Amino acid sequence: MSASTKRVYGPYKGDCDRRILCDCEQDLGCAACKQQHPFPKKTILSCGQGFDAVFINPNDPPITVASVIVDTRDIVKPTVGIQFSSVVQFLATFTSAEGRLIFQLLKACDNGNPLLLNTWVYEFAEVEGNPGDFDALRFSKSFNFNFCEFPACSGCCEYFVRVSIDNISLATIFVNNNQITALAQ
Repeated sequence: MSASTKRVYGPYKGDCDRRILCDCEQDLGCAACKQQHPFPKKTILSCGQGFDAVFINPNDPPITVASVIVDTRDIVKPTVGIQFSSVVQFLATFTSAEGRLIFQLLKACDNGNPLLLNTWVYEFAEVEGNPGDFDALRFSKSFNFNFCEFPACSGCCEYFVRVSIDNISLATIFVNNNQITALAQ
């Protein structure tokens, strides 16, 4: 072996504890021979469930529209990414209709009290169009968010999205097709 030949130590096939010497200029499988991190981080994908919600007056209580459970007990210093998407339908009864929704992302770990992580506002204001035109008084829009957190401790946590009505006038608001997923590493 020449003095210019590079040597890289890496795991032996099928045996992470046994190291072999690789000749990267001679070994065609050198990529498989490079040293790997001894404890690669585990990755967990969790799919949650969604629930429909309807708001017709300002006194309607908050409604949980999606939830997902993430168990990071086997991950050291976890990072958790939450993806949420929904369709918000606005059905106005008159052109001056308006509405404002508050989306909250919360989490409760190991059966503890919920902790508010973030808040998003979704607002409708005066619909343009002819009051007699039904299509002008009804529309659907998507709403989604991504949220990333770095919890101080590992554990089993439920992440959930709660929607409340902040303002509604001359309209009905539907929040449906709710989807939530979590990716933890």
